[in-house]
Amino acid sequence: MTRLFFLPFVACLLAAGCAADAPPTLYPLTGVLTHGKKPVAGGGLIFMPESDNWGGMVVNASVKADGTFTAETSRTTSTATTVTPGIPAGRYKVAYHPPSDGQVVGGEYHFPDAVTVEARDNTLVLNLPDEFPSPGAKKPNEKGKPPAPGGDDDD
Repeated sequence: MTRLFFLPFVACLLAAGCAADAPPTLYPLTGVLTHGKKPVAGGGLIFMPESDNWGGMVVNASVKADGTFTAETSRTTSTATTVTPGIPAGRYKVAYHPPSDGQVVGGEYHFPDAVTVEARDNTLVLNLPDEFPSPGAKKPNEKGKPPAPGGDDDD
């Protein structure tokens, strides 16, 4: 009798496991990133689900030279990683990271307001605030001087 009690429970767990493997429906998300009313050339955007439920997915977009971007979803399973255009419907926090060689940390900007992606084609305009340094601008060294050509800041 005890075995019969657990059978529906095990069936539910198996069904939930299979449902978790089904990829979500993705919807087109395109847009433009600006700073000072001009398109931002380069960098990337990452879209973080407000629910913090990543489900093995990463949603990001490369910002092109004209400031435009198209979101794509990378989904990792136990057997492969697939990259597909689009994004699941939901609310997302968005962060911009300027182009870099990977040696600079802390230059990203987190947009204060979440964006909503609906179950349809979506278009988004993101504006970096005026106080955000222009992407690609060289930052001053500790002494407040611009970096020397070639990156050597020693006097």
